[in-house]
Amino acid sequence: MLGETFVPANLLFAAFGAASRYQQPKPGAPVALIPVNDFAAVATANKLSRRKTQIVHCLTQGGSNKLIARELGLAEATVKVHIKSILRKIKATNRTQAAMWASEQMNLA
Repeated sequence: MLGETFVPANLLFAAFGAASRYQQPKPGAPVALIPVNDFAAVATANKLSRRKTQIVHCLTQGGSNKLIARELGLAEATVKVHIKSILRKIKATNRTQAAMWASEQMNLA
C-alpha cells in the first residue's frame, strides 16, 4: 500500500528457519541459550519489558492487535501503544520488520 513489498510471515520464517539450519557457529563464539518461552529472560537480554516481549512474540505469530489483546487480556489501544513503543525502540518502520527483528534477535520464531 505504501510502496512496500508484502511477504507472508510464515514464508519468511520458513526461509529463515531453513537458512539457520545450515549456519554453523564459529568455534569459540559465545552462544546465548535462552528458552523460547522464557519471556522474562528474553526481555532482559534485549532490553524490552516482559509485556513488550510477549507482544513481539505474538507479532511473530502473525497476530492482529485484536488477537494479541484477547490473548494477553489487554485493551486493543494498549497493544497499539506497546507496538508503537516497540517499533521506536528497535527502529523498525512496520510490524513485519519488528517480527523479522524478533526472529533474528530474540530467537522467538
